Order: sequence, then structure tokens, then C-alpha cells
Amino acid sequence: MVTGTNNPRLATGIQGQLALLAALAAVFLYRPLIALMLLCVFVVWGDDRKLRAVFLLAVCLLFCILNLTKQVDGDLLNYVNLQNYLSGRPLLTLLDVNQLRPMSSTYRPTEPGFYGPQWLLAQMTDSTGASIAILGTLGVYIPTFAALLVMARVKGWNNRLTMIVALFAFFAAINPTNTTNLVRQYVSASFAFMALATLLDGRKLAATTWALISCSIHNGSAYLIGCFLVLAILFPYGRPFWDRPWGSAWRVLCALGVLGGSVALLWFQQALSSGMLEKSDVTVWHYVTSAVLFSLFWYCSRVVGPDRGDYYLSLAFLVTIFISGSFFAMQIRVMALRYLVYAEWLYAPMVAVMLCAIPRRHLSAYLASRWLACCAALCLFILRVSISGWIYGPDSRQVLNSSVPEIFSYIGT
Repeated sequence: MVTGTNNPRLATGIQGQLALLAALAAVFLYRPLIALMLLCVFVVWGDDRKLRAVFLLAVCLLFCILNLTKQVDGDLLNYVNLQNYLSGRPLLTLLDVNQLRPMSSTYRPTEPGFYGPQWLLAQMTDSTGASIAILGTLGVYIPTFAALLVMARVKGWNNRLTMIVALFAFFAAINPTNTTNLVRQYVSASFAFMALATLLDGRKLAATTWALISCSIHNGSAYLIGCFLVLAILFPYGRPFWDRPWGSAWRVLCALGVLGGSVALLWFQQALSSGMLEKSDVTVWHYVTSAVLFSLFWYCSRVVGPDRGDYYLSLAFLVTIFISGSFFAMQIRVMALRYLVYAEWLYAPMVAVMLCAIPRRHLSAYLASRWLACCAALCLFILRVSISGWIYGPDSRQVLNSSVPEIFSYIGT
């Protein structure tokens, strides 16, 4: 038997990998963001599970750089001002709402999961914009990746499908242009997704812990999580819906009451705290796209066969869309956007179900669907950055083509 470096195929493979890494290193020095994007794609199609760490490192570095070049505006400006104010002040300052509300109109002392780390950052560094961008980026993508790994184990995805789903989640499902604007919602949603993944894994205590962390980062998560739990109790997996018509009708009325009551409470809370004057770019096409994606997912899940994970994934999606769609119908667009972002984490496992519905015996379609998902994710990512209302560096259309010196000159501008 030929082993070690005497194996020609192994030697060729190692030489090919080294050549690829050398090419990517050269591209990184010239176009670092493009090199990181290519590295993510190449890593996805590798077979070694150790490449997961390389993928996560490349993704976090890419989005950290991107968010560091973003001009400080919107909610990010409020967080920067608040962190500057907290610098050198005691921890108990976080309990003084009247003192901090002028810095951030949405400040709540009941969100220590977000403002506690921000206070700690204020004592550690003077670079407020950079620290918020980095911590917010890591707080979104690391829990999301961990949740996808848990869900992959529950669903039985192989390593390559898991990485393709992660690529789609990071570049297409989660909108990178909002991650440091709706930063509380995005970080909270990542932990809520982790709670859902651990719940499907049967670890109720861990799911409860992650859910509480999510609620401590953004209190609005409590409404979504609470509604989901109530509906999961009213409509458990495997229970026939029409077994008792009157009982089913009563459960539907209870579910509508809980969902409607949650929307009313959220509306009342928002009206008291900061009014309804904010605007957002959410349109009806966001809901049309979500409905089409959900319809394809539902059809593919029926083709693959009944699955407990798909059922509760559908339930979580319907709760999120109901609450967000209710605010959209009431023309309260900012609240519609704040809760629509929670659905972004559910798109990736939906796409995974669609990919699993394609039989492996149809090899051409099987491989093409996975390459299509990767290419579509990258194209959507590039499009979002180029047409974003946010400004990256001096020009959003050129930031992905920037060199290393240019990126350093853009950071903090």
C-alpha cells in the first residue's frame, strides 16, 4: 500500500490546495473582500469538517470589515452616543431611564443583554463605532452558525449541505445592510433561532436559556416566543386537526386571540415609548417573496415526508409573518420591519428542505441546485450592498472592490 507523501493523488491534492490558498492570499492583498467571498464558497464544497472554522472566520472577518466601513447613522448613531455617555460611569447608570433615554429613544433597562455588554465596552475602549460594529456582527453570525449546526444534527444534513445552508443564511437570508441598524433585533433573533434549534433537539432547558437571552437583548422577542409556545401547545405536532371540530375551532379562536392581543400590546407599547413617526423600506413584495418561499418549502416538505422540525419551523414562520403583516396592514412600517427580520433566520432551513427534495439519483439537478443556491446567495449579497441606502466608505458600489489600504481609510468615515 502506498501511503503518506508517496501517494501521487494525495500529493497532487495537497499541491492543488496550496496553490489555491496562495492564489487567494494574492487576491486578498489586492481585493480582500472578494477573496473572503471566494474563500467561503471554496470552503463550502470541501469535505473536511475542520473547514467549518475557516468558513466562520472568513464570514465574520468579511462582515466585520463591511460593517466597520459603514457610515455611522440611524440606530447605530444612537448606540454610539449612548456608549460615549456610558464611558467612565458606574453600572447602575443603566437603571436611570430619564438619564439615558435622551441618548437613545428606545432605551429600556429591561434589556441588560444588550446594554450590559455595551457598558462594558464603554469602559474598555474609546472606539465606540468600531466596537459596536464588531460585537454586533459577531453577536449575529456566531450564534446563527451554532444554531445551524444543531439543526443540521437534528435534520440529518451532511457536512456539505450544512455549509451550503450556512452560506445561504449569511449572504442571502440575513440582510447584511441592516445588521448594525436594527442591531438589537438582529442579535436577539440569532439567539431566538438558537432557542428554536435546541428546542427541536429536545434540550428544553437550553432552549429556555437561549430564549431568555434573546428577550434580554430585545424585549419584543418575548411576544414572538410567547405566541409560538402558545400555538405549539394548542397545535402540537402529530395531533389531527379535524378530530374534534368544535375543539379545533376553539383552539383557532384562542390562537387568534393570543396573536391579536400581542399585536395590540406591541402597538400600545410603541405608541407610548416613541410614537409611530419612523419609516422603513418594507414593501408588500417582502411578504410576497416570503409567501412564495414558504409555499415551496411546504410543498417540498410534503414530498420529503412529515417531519417534526419542519412543522415547528412552519409554526414559527407563521407567527412571525402574522405579527409583522398586521403592522404592515396598519401602515406601521417600522414595526413591520422590526418583526419581519426574525423571519430571515427561517429562510435558510426552508431552502435546505427544498434542496433535500431533489433526489440524489438525478445527479445533475442535485448538484446544480446546490451551486445555484450558492451563486444566488452571493449575487443577492453583492446586489444588496451595491444598492443599499447605507453608505460603505465613499461609495457602496465600489466597497467590495476596495484594496486593503482603501478599506483602512474607509473605516470610521
